[in-house]
Formats: sequence, C-alpha cells, structure tokens
Amino acid sequence: MMWWGNNNGNTSGTMMMGVVMLVFLAVAVAVTVWVLRAVRGNSLQPRVTEGTDGPHHDKSTAYDDPEQVLARRFAAGEIDEAQFDRSRAVLRRDAPR
Repeated sequence: MMWWGNNNGNTSGTMMMGVVMLVFLAVAVAVTVWVLRAVRGNSLQPRVTEGTDGPHHDKSTAYDDPEQVLARRFAAGEIDEAQFDRSRAVLRRDAPR
C-alpha cells in the first residue's frame, strides 16, 4: 500500500507537476498581459477623450516637441494668442542652450 508522501524514490511525477505548474503560470500571465493591452491599448496611441462637443483626439505623444504641441493647441483653438505667447516664452526661456 502506498502512503502519502512515499513515492519510493520516484521524483519524476513531482518534477512534472512543478513544470506543468510553471507553464500554467506563464500562460496565465501572458493571457492577462494580452487582455490588458487589448482593453487599454498602447500608451503611445492617440488618446480619445469625450468632450461636450464630441470626441477629441489627443495627438501628442511622449516624443512631440513642446512647441509643436503648443502650436497644435493654438491652431485647434484650445488656447488664445496671449496664452500661446506666454507659454512659448516660458518654453524658450527654460530651453537648454
């Protein structure tokens, strides 16, 4: 009769259970990451926010030049000329030389 924990020196079954558990864990993590990326999307893609006058596409990414973002906001009418001039002056003053 075989008792609990007595495998008569045969460890292949125990090792196989460990390997299967690690493979299952890796698959579970991969599926979770895949689902989160599918739901949330890539962080470098343009973000869409819902405004009172419809959806707004934020085309700025981590690689845009701050003055280009400022010019785009001015062109879209998000900021007025005075705010544009003040912000551009601050950007140019703080720019590395």
